[in-house]
Amino acid sequence: LVDFISWSKKNYPASRYMLIIWNHGSGWMDPRQSNGGSKGISFDDETGNYIRTREIGAIVREAGGVDVLAFDACLMQMGEVLSEVKGNVMVMVGSEETIPGVGYPYHIFLSALDKEPGMSAEKLGSILVEAYKMFYEQTIKRGAQLSAVRVAKAGDLEAKVKEFAAAARALNDVPALKAARAGVMRFDMIGAASD
Repeated sequence: LVDFISWSKKNYPASRYMLIIWNHGSGWMDPRQSNGGSKGISFDDETGNYIRTREIGAIVREAGGVDVLAFDACLMQMGEVLSEVKGNVMVMVGSEETIPGVGYPYHIFLSALDKEPGMSAEKLGSILVEAYKMFYEQTIKRGAQLSAVRVAKAGDLEAKVKEFAAAARALNDVPALKAARAGVMRFDMIGAASD
């Protein structure tokens, strides 16, 4: 993937770059490792290869960064993924739910990009989200979830999560924490985590 991004930048120089990683995604979960492992995206059913979540950050860093990183794959809009790409991506687009098999409506958002090729990363991220919502509501007749986030805010999120974790450890109310975890709506493909 790094070679592909580098080749694209060399042969098709542009003022902004968007990278869309497609196929199955498991975000913070790795279905091939029983301990939760490395997590991943873009699973190749023939070879068994995939891109681990930690590798996503290394890929965009080694490739010199991208303005928009989008995931046409399930379960990728997560804090863990956001933390991996910070400093090398401006806007991250993805879903914390499952992505329907039809995937992104490329014909809609690429048409908008064609009309305004110099648009900002934030505007492109919002167009991706709006095109996705419109396509699924109007054409497929079902709801679907997609969001765009400013990656520069990842540090703020990490700080708040650390504050919450410290407060939860200090309170040490294990039954309340287990009840809270059990009450969270889940979208993963593996099932509820064990205690």
